This record gives sequence, structure tokens and C-alpha cells, in this order.
Amino acid sequence: TVYILGAGCSAGQPPEGPGFPLACQFASSLAEFSQKVLVGADCAKLKSRVDRTVELLRRENVQTLDALVARLGAQARDLSNGLTSRERDQLNWQVSVAKIATAALFLHLETQAKQLGLPRYDNFLSVLFGNIVNWADASHQSKCHVLSFNYDRLFELAFISRFKPDTGHYPLYGKRLLNSGMD
Repeated sequence: TVYILGAGCSAGQPPEGPGFPLACQFASSLAEFSQKVLVGADCAKLKSRVDRTVELLRRENVQTLDALVARLGAQARDLSNGLTSRERDQLNWQVSVAKIATAALFLHLETQAKQLGLPRYDNFLSVLFGNIVNWADASHQSKCHVLSFNYDRLFELAFISRFKPDTGHYPLYGKRLLNSGMD
């Protein structure tokens, strides 16, 4: 049996889902994160960066960090557009700010998802491996394979929580664990 995890696997709002936004929800999720979580003086600098990123996503009419980085990076590299080196540096700085804002949002959502216990992923791991919690036993007995064309941090966290792999002896990404079909 082959299971394919799609881009929306980790999408959803708690308690139904782990809580990562789909691309079309990214800017509004960042805005909500800024308004509801980044309160108080100790969050002012990060809040400012998140707010700038939301504004930039909307101004550039893009939905994701990847699209924003591609657009701003292309503008910074395009020598025919007459930008000064200072303007190019500003574009690169905006990319850095957007990456910081995105990382802060996703770390916050990851923490919330872990607190919920990742039940959808735990159920999925039970479908794949039954009640086995030893990775060596599970990998030998399962007749299932999982393909994902998107990195899925929440699947990774659930996998680590269930199997507690010895990443010192076996790297998490290699033939024996995740990405098991590739070096």
C-alpha cells in the first residue's frame, strides 16, 4: 500500500487539524499571529517584522514566502531595472525579514500542534504500523510506503515521538528512517 501525503496534510485549525495554513491562508495567518500572539513590548520588534511581511505579501499580491522570495530575489538580481545597490540590499533585507516572520509563525504553530498531541498523525502511524513502537520491528513488518512531495514537519515530529529513533546511530534522513528509499 502506498500513501501520498499532499500539501494540505498538515493544514487545519485546532482541534480538527495540526494548524498550518494553506498557501491561500498564509498572509491572514501571519496577520492573526501578529494581532493575537505578538502582544507586549517584548514582541514589538518581531511584530513589526511580521506586519511588514503581511503588508509586503499583500502589496506584491503573492500567497507564500517562496513566491515572495522569488519575486524580490529576481528584482534584486535584475541588473536592467536600474536599482541602486542600496535598493538591492533593501530587497534582500525584506527577504530576511519575511523569513524571520515565517519561522516565528511556524514555530508557534508547531508548538500548538505538539501540545494537541498530533492525533491525526498518530492515527496515521497506527494505520501504517499498528501498535508497534520499535522502529526496527515496525519497518520490517509494515507493507506500507509513504510518499510526500512536501516536507512535513508535523509528520516528522509524530514519527520521532512514536519511535524515538537513535539519530546518533542512524540519521533521521537516510535509508533506515525517513526518506527510506533514498540516501
